Amino acid sequence: LGADTFTALFAVDQHGRVIAQVGFQEAAGIDDFELGGYPAVADALHGWIRDDAWVLNGRIYRVVARPVEGDTSQPPAGAIVGTRILDDAFAREMSKRTGAAIAFFAAGSRVAADAPETFDKGRLDAIVGDLESVVKDENFQKKGRSEVRVLQGNIGVMYGRIQGEAWDLNAGYAVAREAALVGNAYGFLKKADDNDKKAAQMPLIGGSVLGLVLIGLLFT
Repeated sequence: LGADTFTALFAVDQHGRVIAQVGFQEAAGIDDFELGGYPAVADALHGWIRDDAWVLNGRIYRVVARPVEGDTSQPPAGAIVGTRILDDAFAREMSKRTGAAIAFFAAGSRVAADAPETFDKGRLDAIVGDLESVVKDENFQKKGRSEVRVLQGNIGVMYGRIQGEAWDLNAGYAVAREAALVGNAYGFLKKADDNDKKAAQMPLIGGSVLGLVLIGLLFT
């Protein structure tokens, strides 16, 4: 475990009480702060390595917990718990890897989001208005993901739930892509940028069109 890997690190005793922590300022000054009630921590205190997702103070965290063992014949002396927040920086990393707009939500609110430069981030607000109907959808409850939903005419969105304790507060994520609408047969040329035009093999395209015309005349 390394402090550079996680947003926060906790050391807990055999009873799940936090005896030391770094990175989680909300716990500073709380004498009876404890994590033993979380199943992942309880399992770690019984010798297992566990991961989970939590919602703390309205933010989503990915969590891993492992036991601290000195003698395998004895119960663990405690556990180390590491958390990583799913914030805008994390959403930005995922957006760069996928080329899609990414948003994380919990308790009916968007808690983190980012999108490619060509995507208007303000349009992600439509996801918040759609959350209530999504989480109540029976198909979403069973599968843990939605079908593609179209918002504002040309934004395709799929929702997925985050497994673990976080789902008790309806925590999940949304992946959105903006469709480029083509109004007529030549509209795709207007949507193409310089890189697209340079990459196009015009002789091959022209030959294909001419060949189709000749085939059409032949059948006529």
